[in-house]
Amino acid sequence: MNNKYINIKIDFQPEFNEIVLANISDFPFLGLIDNDDNFLVSFNVKDWDENVAKKLQETLTNMNPEFTFQVIEEIDEKNWNEEWEKEVPSIHIGDRIGIAPSWKMSELSEDIQIEINPKMSFGTGNHSTTRLCCRLLDKVDVKNQFWIDAGTGTGILAILAVKLGANKVWAYDNNEWSYNNAVENIEVNGVSDKIDIELFDLDDQEMPKAEGITANILAHVIINNIQKFYDSLKDSKGTFIASGILSEQEEDVLTAAKAVGFNHIETIHEDEWCGILFDVK
Repeated sequence: MNNKYINIKIDFQPEFNEIVLANISDFPFLGLIDNDDNFLVSFNVKDWDENVAKKLQETLTNMNPEFTFQVIEEIDEKNWNEEWEKEVPSIHIGDRIGIAPSWKMSELSEDIQIEINPKMSFGTGNHSTTRLCCRLLDKVDVKNQFWIDAGTGTGILAILAVKLGANKVWAYDNNEWSYNNAVENIEVNGVSDKIDIELFDLDDQEMPKAEGITANILAHVIINNIQKFYDSLKDSKGTFIASGILSEQEEDVLTAAKAVGFNHIETIHEDEWCGILFDVK
């Protein structure tokens, strides 16, 4: 008998994207597609029952009483992989950067190509904040530098920094799923020798000195840790790229960054998100 799969849709406001992902990461789902303000999540039907549904709704409600999910469809195994693979996109960022799962690498023609493990599609570059960071990182000279990728997710920005010429990258995340997935992606892209990755909580520790930092995290995390980012970069007069910031939060981030000594170079926007480029005065 063929296995069957349940696809559900979880709706939320875009600013809660990463929080929702972190809170549902322990559920036994097979894959996840990120659409910015919702996730499409697939479960094997044997892993989905009333208890799992109830626990999921409780988890969402604890974050926000308005968050909910709905069952979209039940599909057979013979169609699941085909449908799943069609949903995972190849991403083209400017003229130089392409990101794709293994089965769509042939769709890339860019000079810089990043292959992302397709086990889950979160972090394949289809989120606006990832694209914003990639665009800003491509604007700066990272050659032979030491960079930090704060909240690395699936490792795209760390991998891109190396492919752009960084000598070494220290990548970290406080989520175990992200850490494990980033390790796989770093290996498949052949850059394990240049990227050190670890589980790390920024709130509890200081960061090493660096020449550049990418931080695709939430605005309040950036603001709360802005002094740590500055301290890491001040000796090198380094570069700071921040995203995970809603456009309406831009001024709050700019105010906090300027207060500690960052110089605002540029802000770029996509949808309701922005990415901000700083250097040290």
